[in-house]
Amino acid sequence: MADVAGRMRPNAWTMTAANPEQALKRQFLQQGYVLIKSAIPEAEIAAMRETCGRFFATGATHMFTRDYLGFADLAGVPFGERVSAQVGQILGEDYATITQFSLTANLHSPVWHRDSQSAGACDYIWDDDYLICKCGVYLQHNDTEWGGGMEIVPGSHRQASCLRQSCLHPHSLAARVLRRARRVLHVSRDRFLPRVWLPLKAGDVLLFHANLLHRASQPTRPMQAGSRVIAPPEDKFKYMIQWEVSANNRYLPIYLSHQANREVAAHRADLYRQSLQTRYPDDYPPSLVEVIQQRGLRVANYSDVDTADRKVA
Repeated sequence: MADVAGRMRPNAWTMTAANPEQALKRQFLQQGYVLIKSAIPEAEIAAMRETCGRFFATGATHMFTRDYLGFADLAGVPFGERVSAQVGQILGEDYATITQFSLTANLHSPVWHRDSQSAGACDYIWDDDYLICKCGVYLQHNDTEWGGGMEIVPGSHRQASCLRQSCLHPHSLAARVLRRARRVLHVSRDRFLPRVWLPLKAGDVLLFHANLLHRASQPTRPMQAGSRVIAPPEDKFKYMIQWEVSANNRYLPIYLSHQANREVAAHRADLYRQSLQTRYPDDYPPSLVEVIQQRGLRVANYSDVDTADRKVA
């Protein structure tokens, strides 16, 4: 929603440790996201920024799974006690963290998109129990001048209620017409839903549904090709960590199989190659495996497709 100056209005609906579990889950189901405030201490953020500064000193823009797991101060973030507890409240205590990690540097893409778009032709992504999600950690404050966070469209993760159910045979002409009508309706609906600029701070964790429309918050400073801000100050330089999580239900193996077998653009090929070639627990640092086991957390790999049921039950 825009203010009188035409800027995104910061959203006030955020969750802190004082909020009860049901409120946290209710917001996620209704809005498609939850903001976990101050999940990572300032001292740890400073250390991670130093690590990132060294890695990206050559001008690279991406760090992927294998390299990510090689840095102890970064690798433990998805399995931190506060993060895992809050994600578990929403997706279930036996939720899975998927072996796909990335860290980006100074990227501010203006493109609105859904992370489920590669499976967009599949009706099941709109099912209530399709709970494939992303987590994002920001290592700087979201800044209206320099960017550094995310803009979202709350509620865009849900299917329009008038097209929620169908008893049609999935391959019938009527079903194909209905699927096309859904796509048109979603595009029309999404145009009228408010865009929200999230008041993200360094150390906040954003959990959001893969169907949620979002993009990087857009800086007012000039950007060069590739959506990179020109010469940001050191404390405004954007770093973002992302990883995937899922409820441990029927859609987890289907998603793993989809990801392991999908075609990807050349600039994203290394992300998926590293994720396919990295397995838990064999390729994780032993100290991190010990933490994961002590906390009773579940990890799933893209390469676990041998056990994947590729059909929706």
